[in-house]
Amino acid sequence: MRIVIDRAVLAQAANRAASIADKSGAPIGAAALLHVHGVGQLLVTARDSVCTFVGAYAVDVVSDPLRVCVDASRLRDVASVLPAGAVTMTLRDTMLEVAAGRSTFKLPTLPTEDFPPTAQIDASACTITVAAADLRRGLRSVSHAMADDDSRYMLGGVHLELVQGALGMVTTDGSRLARVEVSATHQGDLPRRSLFPRRGAAELLRLLGDVEDVVQMKYGDKVVHIHWGGVASLYVRLLEADFPSYKEVLPTTHKHRFVIDRDVVGEALKRVKLAARDNAKCVRFSFGGDSLVMSATQADVMSARDEVACDADTPLSLGLNAAFFGDALAACPEGAVVLKTSGALAPLIVEPRGDASAFYVVMPVRLD
Repeated sequence: MRIVIDRAVLAQAANRAASIADKSGAPIGAAALLHVHGVGQLLVTARDSVCTFVGAYAVDVVSDPLRVCVDASRLRDVASVLPAGAVTMTLRDTMLEVAAGRSTFKLPTLPTEDFPPTAQIDASACTITVAAADLRRGLRSVSHAMADDDSRYMLGGVHLELVQGALGMVTTDGSRLARVEVSATHQGDLPRRSLFPRRGAAELLRLLGDVEDVVQMKYGDKVVHIHWGGVASLYVRLLEADFPSYKEVLPTTHKHRFVIDRDVVGEALKRVKLAARDNAKCVRFSFGGDSLVMSATQADVMSARDEVACDADTPLSLGLNAAFFGDALAACPEGAVVLKTSGALAPLIVEPRGDASAFYVVMPVRLD
C-alpha cells in the first residue's frame, strides 16, 4: 500500500490532526486515522473526548488503498522536517514508511479497528447555514464571557438559539454576559440542549482561520457536525446541560444612558487599571455632564485618574471590573458605544450604538 502526497499538504493535515488528538489516554486516542480509498483523496481523522476532525487532502494513489493509524504528533514532527516536494507513504507490515528525497522515517501503526467510529447525524436533523466570517465574528465576540473552569459545567459553552433570519450566540460566567446575532438560515429546530462547548468553539475558530466559504452546522441529539468547502468537517459533542434562563434576569428599563467612544475609553482604561487592586481590578467610573472620569487606587502603592469625553444624561458613579468591562468594549466594533443601567449596583448594558444585534452585560462591583 503506497501513496504520494505533497509535503506541504501532509504537514497541514498532520498539524490539524495533532492539535485534536487526545494525548492523555490510550495510544489509539493520540492517533490519526489515514484513509485513502482510491479516488485521489486522503481522509485524515483525529479525535478527543469533545471534537472529531475529518479533513480531505489530495494525493496520488500509487498502489492499493491505504488505511492506517499512526501517532498524530509523530507524523506532524516528521512532516515538519521533510524536504519540500513529494512524500511517499508506504505501509510495510506494521510500519508506515514516510520518505522524501533521501530522508526516510518509519512509524509504528496501530490497529485501525480500535479507532472509534465517527458519529452519525440523522438526515432530518436541524441544519444551520452561515457564512464562515460571520460565524467567526460571533464566536469571537462572545467567547470572553464563557466560564473557564469545569466546576460550572453549564456555563462552559456557547448557547445557540434561532431567531428570524439569524443565529443567536450567548455566553455567561455569572458576572457578565454576551449575546450576538449573525445572519443565518436554518431548517428544523435546534435540540433542547444546544450548548456548544468551550473546547469545540476554540477548535472551530482555529480551523476556520481565514476560510470564506459557507459553513453548514447539522445538529443531532448530542453532536453537531460542522463542515465547509467540502474539504473539512468538525464533529463536536454538545454539553449535556441546560443553559440558564438569561432573559429573565435582563433589565428591561434603564434610568441612565451614556455614550462613549470605544477606543478612547479603552485606551484610558488600560492606563487606569494599572493602579487597580490585584484581586477585583476595580475601577471607579464617574459619569457626569460631558465627561467620564476613571480612577483607581492601591493604598501606599499608586493611584491613577483619567478623564475622557462622554455624553451623560444624568450623573452616576459605579465600580466595574476593569478586565470585564474592557472585554465588553473590545467585542464592540469601532465607534460609539452606549452604556445603560438603572443604578450603581444594577447590571450595566454595553452595546454598539445603532446595532441591535449585539449587547454585553457587566455586573458592577461594590465600591468601598
